[in-house]
Amino acid sequence: TPQHNTTTQSNMSQTLCEVGGELVPSTAADGSTVSAVSAVLRAQPCPSLRRSHAAAARVLTLGTSMSAGNGAGGAVGVTAGDDQAVGPVAAAVSFVGSLVGLGGNQHLNFKQACATASPLSFWSRSPVHAMDCHPTSSMIALARFDGSVEVHHEQLPCTVLTHEQQRNVTCLQWCPAAPALLAVGCSEGVMLWDLRTDDRGRVQASERLIQAPSVLSLSWRPDGAMLALASAFSTSVLIVDVGRNTRTSLAVADSPRLVLWSPDGRRLVVAGSTAGMRIWDTSSWTNERWETQRVAAAVWSPDSETLLFAAQGDSFIHSIQFKVPSENPVATVFDAGKVVLPTPHGGSQTIGGEIQSLALSSSGERLAVTFAAGKRAPSTSSTSSDSLYRPELLVLRCRWRRAHPELSASGILTGPPESHPELLQFQHVDSNAVGLGALLTTCWLKADTSCTLSHVPFFFRREEPIVSDF
Repeated sequence: TPQHNTTTQSNMSQTLCEVGGELVPSTAADGSTVSAVSAVLRAQPCPSLRRSHAAAARVLTLGTSMSAGNGAGGAVGVTAGDDQAVGPVAAAVSFVGSLVGLGGNQHLNFKQACATASPLSFWSRSPVHAMDCHPTSSMIALARFDGSVEVHHEQLPCTVLTHEQQRNVTCLQWCPAAPALLAVGCSEGVMLWDLRTDDRGRVQASERLIQAPSVLSLSWRPDGAMLALASAFSTSVLIVDVGRNTRTSLAVADSPRLVLWSPDGRRLVVAGSTAGMRIWDTSSWTNERWETQRVAAAVWSPDSETLLFAAQGDSFIHSIQFKVPSENPVATVFDAGKVVLPTPHGGSQTIGGEIQSLALSSSGERLAVTFAAGKRAPSTSSTSSDSLYRPELLVLRCRWRRAHPELSASGILTGPPESHPELLQFQHVDSNAVGLGALLTTCWLKADTSCTLSHVPFFFRREEPIVSDF
């Protein structure tokens, strides 16, 4: 394994669980917790919500007022009926998205697009550009700044995947339906790596390239049959049938920066580079366009009936629900602008600001939130003298109601000193791990540009069902 400055540690110090009712370190044998007293913000549709019908189009507008919290939220709305239906993926179709002006050096502009689209606050200085945890095993893939990909496994040595066409890696994701198939998005397209272990326990890797220009985001359909790709310099989303090696393009008005398939495969989210997002119904390949600020982060609920998202420059978490026919399909469910939580010693700690990324546990019971560096609420207990490097992230408790979810603050997770949480994801939880509710993996970028991975277990105390029907 080449020398690198990324370290992995399975257990961090007690300071990782400084406050919060549910963040219990694995060393706490008695299961003791500290109750986090915090207000619960229920889903609150704005009074300015209205519906109008005109020429097969519907328009919803959500304002920004809330009865709790501070700061300004972004306007959210939806329009439908303004796009032609796109036929199902069948025949091979060339990637014909209209290219925007490159303005000079395409390689340089791609790096600029990466820095803009990436969830990282420090894309240019971070040694790790992307991370994905395998959905059914303990494998973790890390994309490094030099184009190599490291695959870490608790029972095998680290495997390093390199290829001359694998440059400027922006994203990667394990295939949900395959034992060890990894898609790596880069400037040349998508490199598919198939990892297998031989009789001697050695990892063998085979690869093939799906050519596509300047991939910024990718998402597997849950059955592993198709990949959705977003390109930096195109106004189309590419849908690739991996087995048949066919492709179809979906035209969108804005250059896509984020694609996200729902867990059941029935919907596909496409977020643009400037504003708005489209949610495609993959059975008919029709879509609704939602007018909002540029989407910074989005996650699907485990049942695929709710989309949680945050807009760039905003501290609000919004919810779009598809389960219950309602006059209010969209609502603001949490204000993370300034959250105050008690400490075990009787004091308080403050966290909040502009949301950078979201991660939801597989059960849907916990939502982890990170904030953009330098755009956070003043902290009363931060050990960092540099406001850009504040080793904190917020964990929310989720209760999934009949329509919109109810979110409340559970605790604050503290990382290594002088660091910033850049990437995070909940890992697969082994069914044999009694009492373990979730396992959160976080990549912390330190001021010296080294990275540390932390793996923090969550032990839940369920006092009521997480799903309730009113």
